[in-house]
Formats: sequence, C-alpha cells, structure tokens
Amino acid sequence: MDARVHRRLQERPAGGDQGRRHVQDRQCASREVHGRELAREVRDQDAGSDRGGRQAREGELQVRRHGKGRSVKARSVKALRHCPKQGRPAKSGLPFVFSGSRSAVIRRLAAAAAVLTVVLIVAGGVVTNTDSGLACPDWPTCFGSAMPKMVGNVAVEHTHRLIATVVGLCTVALVVLTLRRALQGALALALASFSTLILGASFWAGRVKHVNDHLPLAAVALVALGYAGFAWAISRARETDGKLATAALMVVLLQGLLGGLTVLYRLPTLVLVMHLGTSMLFLSLAVVLAVPHAQVAAPRGPLWITAVAVYVQILLGATVRHTGAGLVCVDLPFCRGALWPEGVHPMVHLHMAHRAFAIVVLGLVCWSSLRVVRSSRGLIRALAWIAPALVLAQIALGILTILTFKDLVPVTAHLLVAALLLADYVALLAMTQEPAPVPLSLGVPA
Repeated sequence: MDARVHRRLQERPAGGDQGRRHVQDRQCASREVHGRELAREVRDQDAGSDRGGRQAREGELQVRRHGKGRSVKARSVKALRHCPKQGRPAKSGLPFVFSGSRSAVIRRLAAAAAVLTVVLIVAGGVVTNTDSGLACPDWPTCFGSAMPKMVGNVAVEHTHRLIATVVGLCTVALVVLTLRRALQGALALALASFSTLILGASFWAGRVKHVNDHLPLAAVALVALGYAGFAWAISRARETDGKLATAALMVVLLQGLLGGLTVLYRLPTLVLVMHLGTSMLFLSLAVVLAVPHAQVAAPRGPLWITAVAVYVQILLGATVRHTGAGLVCVDLPFCRGALWPEGVHPMVHLHMAHRAFAIVVLGLVCWSSLRVVRSSRGLIRALAWIAPALVLAQIALGILTILTFKDLVPVTAHLLVAALLLADYVALLAMTQEPAPVPLSLGVPA
C-alpha cells in the first residue's frame, strides 16, 4: 500500500462533519488501492471476456477496515461519486475506436478492418473491370513515386493500393493489442520486421528475374523465413485473439505480395485468383475477431459446409472472370442452345460449372439457414434469414452481368455480394456453438 494512502488510513477522525469526511476519504483511499489490485487481476484474465471490465467498474468492490484483518462489501457504488478521482471513468481524448476496454477496442478495430477489406475487394473489382491493373507498371511504387499524380486509371489503381495499406496498418495494430505480454510484444515487432523483408523481397523479385520469370531463390527464402516467424508467433500466443490477429497479419502480407506479383508479372491468372482468395480469407479472420463468440447453440455442420461451398464458388467465379470466360455463354438459361454443350472450348465448361455450382450453393444456403433459424433468435436469426436473400441477389447480378455484357456496376456488385455472403456465414460460425449432447438416460426410468 502506498505510504500516502497508509497515512490517510491511520488518521483518526476529529468528530462531526470532519469525522464523516475522514471516513469518506478513508473509504475512497481503500477503494483506490483495492481498485488497483482488481485492475491487475482483470488484466490477467482473458482479453476476450467483458466480465472483468464490468467487475472493475461496477462489481464487488470491498472496503478494508482499519485495524481489522477482514473485508466487507461496499455499502453502495453510489458512494464513489464523492471520491475525487474514482467512481466515473475519465473521458478519453482518443477516437471512439480506441476508447473503452481492451477487448472492445479489438472488436472495433477488427470491424473497421473488415469494412475496409470489403471496400478493398470492391476497389479491386473496379481495378479489374476498368483494366487499371497495369496502370502503375512498377510496385510498390507507382512510376517511382509513393504518391503519383492521381488521374485516370492511375488513380483507380493507386487508390486500391492505399486502401490496402490502411488495412495492413489496422492489422498491425490488432497484433500489438492482442499480443500483450512482453515476449509477445517483441514478437509483434519481429513480425513487422518480417513484413518489411517480405515486401522488400517481392520488390527485388520484380527487378531481378531468372529464367522463365521464376522468383529468385533468395526472395523465396526470405518469404519462408518470414512465415516461419509467423508460425512460431502463433504457437507462442496464449490467447485465441492473438493467434487470429497474427494469422490475419500473415494473410494480409501474403495478399500484398500477391498483389505486387500481379503487377510485376503482368496479371497472371493463378496469382489473380489467389489474390482474391487471400482477401476473402482475411475478411473471414477480421469478422471472427469483430463479432462476439459462441452466444447461441446451433448446428454448425451445415454452416461449415455452406461456408466452404461459398468460398469455392468465389474462387470459381474469380477464375471465370480472369480467364475471360464470363461471356462465352450469352444466352440464358442455356448455353449455345444446350443445357450443357459438348465438344466446346474448356472455358465454356468452366462457365457452366460456375452456373451449376451456384444452384448447389443456393440449396446449401437455404438448408443451413433453416437449421439455424429453428434454433436461434435475435441477430443470429436475422443473419440466417439474410443469407438466402444474398444468394438470390447474387444470382440476379450474375444474370445481369451477362445481359449487360459485363457492365461495371453489376459485375462489381456481384463481387460485393459474394464478400458479404461469406462474411455472413463466418459471423454465424463465430457466434454459434454446437448444442450440448443430451444424455441417453435423460427421462428414462431406471
């Protein structure tokens, strides 16, 4: 106990109002000391729990009486309003995202990262639909400048890069917040160093090319070293949020690396599809960090199957888009007069596979949504109802894409709805848990 607080506890009241003030000061001083102890206990608890924050603010505060080795519960939390510095949290000058408890800050920051990722995905779709992917011939700079003149397609491409930079900074902040111990804080700095190495290696790979445009061995070694560091950091993190945030940083750096390679190697199809796939994976991790976990018991098997199917359909659609197979069939609902034409180019089969799998996804979404609706209510029930509507909107936008010959608005909206559908199912998975098994002997007479 602080010497100053100890002296305040040792002083005896003189009587009357002065005595009452002395008792009040003594209670405030005791609460101040015990509040510090309670705060230390709360900081040692799991960061994902809000119960510790409520306990520190309004819970079971105890008053240690002078000269006795026992503690009693405070008569009223309202008495704290008389304490000069306790009772009401001080107003913070920080922005809303960074105010409040640590777990709340993590959720807000993750939600901001998720929203920015959706914006980034839409911006990437605009880049592809406007043929702006090579407007900046170099990477990570644009015409050798960090901020080129924002005109035409250069503005579209560089805006996409700037949004990606903000998403990366949000992810670094998440890692720093979730890895709170001294060793893990050092790991966060090491991760930032690895990210610099990875980006530098990818930049160098674009300047020093070997035969057949393969990546240099040194660049591959640096990337492998960086991700080995990520894997070690994830294994050392004790909290689930720390593991998720570190994995998110690993994914967002891989996404940036793939984005750079799309420019340096002139838009290869495989890299473009992987670029979109990693962005959807990062969106999923951000959503898991942003939503409250395991609130309602619901069947998760159908949710997992549907979420994987949605992700596969997104990758299939990206392949159709980047191979130019989007308009190989311009008649609906058939293709070249047949339900599934034979003896045609492989891109026609790719296009028809995307159409057919959309029907499969629709069936899975309706099935899984009905299973969740029957056993839930509130927000989870609303998310389950939204999913079929999103799939129907997605199919309608796919039809409009063909009818308008890949106009910018329906194609970009098609990509947006796909991202929202995946985020919806990831949120459902994060907010639900498997129902507890019912014992076979329950209700059966002996």
